[in-house]
Amino acid sequence: MINDTLIKNDTVLYFHRRKDTGEVFYVGIGEKCRPYWTHDRNNFWHKVVKKVGYDVEIIYTDLTWNEACILEIKYIKQFGRRDLGLGNLVNMTDGGEGAKGAIRSKETRKKMSILKQNTINSEETRKKISIGNKGKFVSLETRKKQSIAQQGECGSASKLTKADVLSIRKKYSEGGITQLQLSTMYSVVSRVSISDIITRRTWKHI
Repeated sequence: MINDTLIKNDTVLYFHRRKDTGEVFYVGIGEKCRPYWTHDRNNFWHKVVKKVGYDVEIIYTDLTWNEACILEIKYIKQFGRRDLGLGNLVNMTDGGEGAKGAIRSKETRKKMSILKQNTINSEETRKKISIGNKGKFVSLETRKKQSIAQQGECGSASKLTKADVLSIRKKYSEGGITQLQLSTMYSVVSRVSISDIITRRTWKHI
């Protein structure tokens, strides 16, 4: 029997972003105050926060615990764990079991598989995921292309052109638009890439 806490709509999914680059370095779930807690975090989390600080971004609200677990697993996989060499996240597990992140047993993974299927089949859940995804993320393929594009227009899979770079710098200098908005407009994976263009850490030749 599923615990009642799994069906209460009182859980949030959140990101912690580095203040210096805007990159997501932690994905978490919990009650509404959990994103702002600094205790009960791992040592890698504290090292990042001590060095550069962090911002909180609430991605989903009013989730059931079940829905939150499924989404946590999804985004940890998408961004990738640093300890596994797959990305920049300081999460120490693949998610799905809450803030303390205990390693899942075979039995728990089986239960999560069943819960996932039930969650995905929920019309309300599909709507939440659809709304939450709009304009927030790009595919892994796009991220790979953008990584090459940061080297300049001569990259074999370059995404941005010289005209794009000049346009980005002009729009930002004129004001009224954020780096995050520019990253969405030009299908760039993160704000840090836009920042590098504006400050000429990349595309220095133009």
